Amino acid sequence: MMSENSKRKIVLFPANYESNVIYEHSKELKKYEISFIVTYKENEIEVQKNSIYTNDSEKALMDCDVLILCDNVQKMGKKAYINRINEAIRKNIPIYTSSFIYKWLGVEVFKDAETTILNSYNNRICTSSKKLRKVTCPVISILGDGENCDKFSLILSVKKVLEDKGYSVLVISGNPLARLFNCDVLPDFLYADDISLPLKVKRANSFICDLAEQKLPDIILISCPSGIMTLNDYEHNYFGEISYVLSNAIISDYGVLCIHYSKYYTDKYFDEMKKLCKLRLGVDIIKFYICNQTYNVNTEEEKVEYNFYSNKFCKENLPTEIVNSNIVLLPDDKKGIETFIDELTSLLNENPEII
Repeated sequence: MMSENSKRKIVLFPANYESNVIYEHSKELKKYEISFIVTYKENEIEVQKNSIYTNDSEKALMDCDVLILCDNVQKMGKKAYINRINEAIRKNIPIYTSSFIYKWLGVEVFKDAETTILNSYNNRICTSSKKLRKVTCPVISILGDGENCDKFSLILSVKKVLEDKGYSVLVISGNPLARLFNCDVLPDFLYADDISLPLKVKRANSFICDLAEQKLPDIILISCPSGIMTLNDYEHNYFGEISYVLSNAIISDYGVLCIHYSKYYTDKYFDEMKKLCKLRLGVDIIKFYICNQTYNVNTEEEKVEYNFYSNKFCKENLPTEIVNSNIVLLPDDKKGIETFIDELTSLLNENPEII
């Protein structure tokens, strides 16, 4: 077993939602220890709040084993990322990133860097069988209405509670950085334009079934990236294709739908979304997770801009009936997640076709 002293020191860039999630769950990192989270040069707020934040990247990389490039949540320019990569190259520091950042910045940027793409799989995925395989344990899906709706944080929280209760859990996340937490991540072929939908379904089925046969989990948690459908004119969420592919590849027993913060949700909305997920994806939604993020549409620049609120703000501004609803989960509600897991395992135990 790896000792505390043998953990690899990592630096996260930039300071944003993803790096904050990793920091909040840092106690669950078995192989890594966060040295610093590097902010953009002009961002002094986080630096003043916590000593682990710095805008001095040279200092952060002085005693570091790996540079982790987080997703470009705030849709910033490329220059700051390229500068950090060049600093890592000069110091011979390996870089971990996703295929999204790799493709966005371009292969040339990484040509002299020791780079690991966390969601790239070189192993051949066998799809010779015409019949889809089945897994023999319960499958729980974590879906979302789009990007930045806390699926990453939620799946880590659910994983921990299940493991604390003694379950062996196979976590397959849509976020490549979940690899830091010994989770498996969905391969990047799901985003490919040159692979047909039927082939994606077959490959996803083989990928998940192979993992299940190797690890023999009690429960499988799958976080579906992007959204279950188009969010608006500027955020198409791959037109819901990835959730559709995964729901056809593996049958889910139950699911949680992560939704952006709004104080205007109603019982009718929840009912309609349950019907949609059941009819389109075959998933029974048993909880709605209202995250701390919301979005605005910038029609002038034709893009979606995300806003991140505090837990306190969201809880105080949501209607009381929503906060107290038994089908709603809120961020940082550890008791609520534990209650949800108890309800979930009770449902699974009551259904002999699942267990």
